[in-house]
Amino acid sequence: PPSQEEQQEAAIGDTQDTKPVGLLPEHPGVLGPSGPSLGLGSAPPGVSPASGVSCCRVCCQAGAVVMCDCCERCYHLDCHLPALQEVPSPEWRCLLCQGLPPPSEDLADGFEEGPPHKLCHLDQQKCEYVLLELLCHEPCRPLHRLSSSPAGHDAIDLTLIRAKLQ
Repeated sequence: PPSQEEQQEAAIGDTQDTKPVGLLPEHPGVLGPSGPSLGLGSAPPGVSPASGVSCCRVCCQAGAVVMCDCCERCYHLDCHLPALQEVPSPEWRCLLCQGLPPPSEDLADGFEEGPPHKLCHLDQQKCEYVLLELLCHEPCRPLHRLSSSPAGHDAIDLTLIRAKLQ
């Protein structure tokens, strides 16, 4: 019988969970399913070396993705954090390459006036940064979906955290 890890990996590759990807207009910063061939001997993160297909770093699915000009990671518009509303310029940098501004001396509580528990812009950006790191981190793939632990306690689900941030 397959081990628990093999079962989890099989569930990750389940094609039932594919996201619909709209066809985006041709744009230098957008890579389609065939992507460019780089001819560098090694493929950047998110590009399958065998097929040259660009895959989203978050969901590992092919489709219309945008590539970061700095790290060459690829993302669907709705997989990146924060979600991209339109195709960015060819010089676009993902949140992980933009970095975070240095911490300020202001010791405010991190919440804005208005709706209860709305994070200030900087704290929102910090949370999105950490969550995008987790979503791109291969060992965290089993945490992308709602699941239950064998002990009956609900396991953490990164998609629920993402929904609360948006």
